[in-house]
Amino acid sequence: MSLADYQAEGGTLAEIFGRFTGISKMYERLGEFICNYAKVEQACHLMFDQMSGLSREVSRAIMGGSTRLADLVSVLTRIVDLSGIEQERKNEYHICIDHLNAITKLRHGLIHRGASLAGEEIRSSNELIARSKDGVEILKLHVDDLKAAAQDLYYMELRLLYVMYPDLKDRLGAFASKIFGPWQFKPVQPDKPFQLPRKVRLAKRPRRSASRP
Repeated sequence: MSLADYQAEGGTLAEIFGRFTGISKMYERLGEFICNYAKVEQACHLMFDQMSGLSREVSRAIMGGSTRLADLVSVLTRIVDLSGIEQERKNEYHICIDHLNAITKLRHGLIHRGASLAGEEIRSSNELIARSKDGVEILKLHVDDLKAAAQDLYYMELRLLYVMYPDLKDRLGAFASKIFGPWQFKPVQPDKPFQLPRKVRLAKRPRRSASRP
């Protein structure tokens, strides 16, 4: 939407400009998030190329660009665990992948369910595609959550490169303490407004009849 579209909605100049800048900020953060996620995907492919022991051509034939990230990571994890690198770098790899899995859930929701902005709150929902009312999920997060996730992905790329190139940490100097510090993005769980409590759901399940001897 252009600034003219927001003017058509009415309101004071400050309100119009606020809505316009707010949505622009969301798209800016979303774009940064998507680009940084893609760089982490590329880092995983590079790790497979470097650590699989295969030629580049064979490596790409097995795990080319069409391979799902989840499938690539599954194989890559086994390679890292069986490799001869020191335990510290193996641990670093698992720290990155655990956080990547959490961020992937956020990415999945935003990519496949879209997002809208209400003030500083981003909302992403599957209301229009859920199989049933019980399956409706509404994810609510702040614009700054996207900023934090994008920053973590930027650092994650470097941390994965460290798994392959241990001298990278020394080359980063004082900046290393920031890159290898705590993650900034905290996973956000979606609301499930129409889902009954677990005890109620279990009580409603049909009981299996006892098998006859």
